[in-house]
Amino acid sequence: MKDEAAVARISQCVDKNAMMKHMSAEYRKVVIDSMKEVKVTAQEKVITQGEVGELWYVVEQGSLEAWKKYESEDDARKVKSYAVGDSFGELALMFNQRRAASVTAVEDSVLWAVDQATFKAVMLASAKANKVEYN
Repeated sequence: MKDEAAVARISQCVDKNAMMKHMSAEYRKVVIDSMKEVKVTAQEKVITQGEVGELWYVVEQGSLEAWKKYESEDDARKVKSYAVGDSFGELALMFNQRRAASVTAVEDSVLWAVDQATFKAVMLASAKANKVEYN
């Protein structure tokens, strides 16, 4: 169960996400209420490149890095760093794509995650509501 302080921290993180910025408070609340806390230790892999996406993550505490393999295992390059307030994984959920990179915790971290079904349902409902509002 999330306390009010956790909800406030998650809200600040969610509000930074481009897709969530234009979502109504009601829909953002549904996403936040659906999130589960995920604690990871340093060097723990959160996402593996090529796997099917199932969760969207928001970083509450810690830092992570995304690494993409190109030609071989030895040809992996860091493509992004994630810090408090950042989020990752939404593109694989929205477009039913495999993960484009692996994400590993640099240090012990606390993430909040929401599953694909909830994420897509809220995004679609929000888009429909916005379409009706602007027509």
